[in-house]
Amino acid sequence: MNTLKKWETTGESKYAFFYNGKEIGSIEIARSSLERIAHAQVMNQEITIKKVGTWKNAIEISDKNGLVIAKAHPEKWYTNYLKLEYAGKTYSLKIRNSPTAEYIIFENEVEIISYGLTTNKGKVGVKINTNQNQSDYIFDFLLWYLFVPIAFENMGDVFLFFMMIA
Repeated sequence: MNTLKKWETTGESKYAFFYNGKEIGSIEIARSSLERIAHAQVMNQEITIKKVGTWKNAIEISDKNGLVIAKAHPEKWYTNYLKLEYAGKTYSLKIRNSPTAEYIIFENEVEIISYGLTTNKGKVGVKINTNQNQSDYIFDFLLWYLFVPIAFENMGDVFLFFMMIA
């Protein structure tokens, strides 16, 4: 059975996330702020995603009480990946161009989810790959937060989505 993940634009800088046709949550990303702060509703949980640090190269996800529930930061200033800590586990969040822009989260060097650009019949779209059954969608919201500027730059306001779950 193919499962589908899909993001839909619901307004300026507002998006809704669907999994197998069921709405899982929504996100609003304030593009005008230096932090590029986002407020999201994921299932019954309110979260905030924002860039932090002197160079705004780290990311924090906090709950409605301001408690940090996930954080990603570079271990070295010249690296192409972030160390991602969430729910007592450590992951790697990598950026690669293979052959187009893609954000990937790895657990123990195994790719668990990725968001990347794809083309289909000359049109640019978003490809989502997931290698696990999910009941927690925090990674989808984090990757969408990171990926929206790339999608917007390549597609404008009209997003085409090509989702594949492996």
